[in-house]
Amino acid sequence: MSDAALAVRDWLRGAGYTVSAGGPSRTDGVQLVVTKVGGTATETVEQAQLQIDVWGDRSYAECASTTLAVKAALVSLNHESLNTGTFGFGTSGVSDRFLPDPEADRPRFTITTTLTLRHQGD
Repeated sequence: MSDAALAVRDWLRGAGYTVSAGGPSRTDGVQLVVTKVGGTATETVEQAQLQIDVWGDRSYAECASTTLAVKAALVSLNHESLNTGTFGFGTSGVSDRFLPDPEADRPRFTITTTLTLRHQGD
């Protein structure tokens, strides 16, 4: 079984976004952090519940516009290859919430969604 968060990270990197597996490692520009927070799976089909944190440096506007672009890309995801052997077949419940980091004074939006994936050739 493929890693759903890794597949989405690969797909977002391919779209030109800066993405990390852990917390934000940069303080300049916008960075995405993708985490699988739940879901169910069979051998070939997975319903992955994902959280995508969109971290900005100091610019709320850039962080907000990136959040809208990522949400639009997720909603349009249908029969698209995310990485070798993993295909996205749509999302449900794509929503976001503004959750700034008060300690670091950085804007952050959190996107949550359930993504349906089909895995082939593991």
